[in-house]
Amino acid sequence: MLINLFIGFCFWNFLLLLELFYDLILLLYHVSFFSSWKQRGMYATCICICQLLLVLSKMDLVFSYVPEFYLETLVDCFHVLRKSDPPFVSTGMFIKQGLGSFVTFVVTHFSDPRISSTELRDLLLQSISVLVQYKEFLAAFESNRAATRSLPTSLLSVFDNRSWIPVTICK
Repeated sequence: MLINLFIGFCFWNFLLLLELFYDLILLLYHVSFFSSWKQRGMYATCICICQLLLVLSKMDLVFSYVPEFYLETLVDCFHVLRKSDPPFVSTGMFIKQGLGSFVTFVVTHFSDPRISSTELRDLLLQSISVLVQYKEFLAAFESNRAATRSLPTSLLSVFDNRSWIPVTICK
């Protein structure tokens, strides 16, 4: 009984922490990105949350209760920063600092059955298809151990239960 109460208390605190991170990302997401310090702050927050989600994904029960909009916000923020004009850092620096954890997360979770939303899994798959169009980002996928180990089989397994026709490529 006490163990269940303790686990519930820890889980509740975890959800409050995730809510705080979400509010922080949302705040950074809706702010204009004219100054570079705002972009760096948003990038640091994205990397922090991406690494947090990678750790949580190792805990089956906990990851299945992470709200989907945290994952959507992470992907959206990453692509906003990637396409920012002017870019806040060069693509090379973007790849060296933090892209590896994002690539690992996207590659290992686009076919994850713990993500119940097919739209979210499609969003993760579209992120992969967008990133591999650029040779700098493709090199990041090729050098990522999780991508080289599990991407080919995961890509084929995604199309097991559905038609290939409705798959779209986001540009």
